[in-house]
Amino acid sequence: MSLTVFFINKVTNLLPLSRCFKLKAKLYGIIPNYDIGESRLTSTFEIWSVGRFKIGRDSFIGHQTLIQGSDTSQVIIGDCVDISSRVNIITGSHYIDIEGEHVAGEGYGKDIIIKDGAWIGFGAIILAGVTIGEKAIVAAGSVVIHDVDDYTMVAGNPAVIKKYLK
Repeated sequence: MSLTVFFINKVTNLLPLSRCFKLKAKLYGIIPNYDIGESRLTSTFEIWSVGRFKIGRDSFIGHQTLIQGSDTSQVIIGDCVDISSRVNIITGSHYIDIEGEHVAGEGYGKDIIIKDGAWIGFGAIILAGVTIGEKAIVAAGSVVIHDVDDYTMVAGNPAVIKKYLK
């Protein structure tokens, strides 16, 4: 994680939890390769080691939500997306290396895309390489390891389709 990202995470944590949204967006917008639209980012939201981050207009990211991963990956969040609290969006992982000293082998990153109008429930985990479709719903506590189609609700660990919304 760059020193700039570290500093901005610390500064935003000092701000009121559900206020100063424009200031928080401007602070994160200072970071190279970060494109922050007019969205509401709570003070306890943090980004760690993501190469490119983009969030559209009128989106919300809740308390203690963490975006973490690889410097070679990106997270793109569309317009009108609602992400609840304590959500983990993780772009990085490791290849399995059964022959090495550590079974967690070489690291890698894969992009995560959350399309317009999606809703991510409390405590959900979205793993590397996943795309969440337009106006899709990820239920609270779900672990998403595969793409979620547009207008679909998923739930569980691993997340599976529970309902088609359209």
